[in-house]
Amino acid sequence: MKVTFPTPFELVWAARPLPDGGCATRTLFFLPRWSALARALPMMIATTWADRRVLAGFEFHPGFVASDAVFARYVRLVEGMPEW
Repeated sequence: MKVTFPTPFELVWAARPLPDGGCATRTLFFLPRWSALARALPMMIATTWADRRVLAGFEFHPGFVASDAVFARYVRLVEGMPEW
C-alpha cells in the first residue's frame, strides 16, 4: 500500500500459515527518509491497527481454488526445480 498524503510511506503486509490453520502476520514500512518517522508513525498505527484483527483471523487451507490458478502453476514450477 502506498500512502501519499500527509506524510508519504509505503507498507507491505505478509501472512505466514501456522500449523493450526491460523497465520502469523508482519507489516513492513518503508519511509522516504528517517526524518519523516515522527510524522508518519501515527498514520502507520492507524492504518494497521484495525487490519491486524482481520489479518490475524486468516485461515489457510491446503490446495488451491480455481481463481488461484496462476499461484498453482507457480508452485508446480518451483516444486519441479532441481535441488542443488
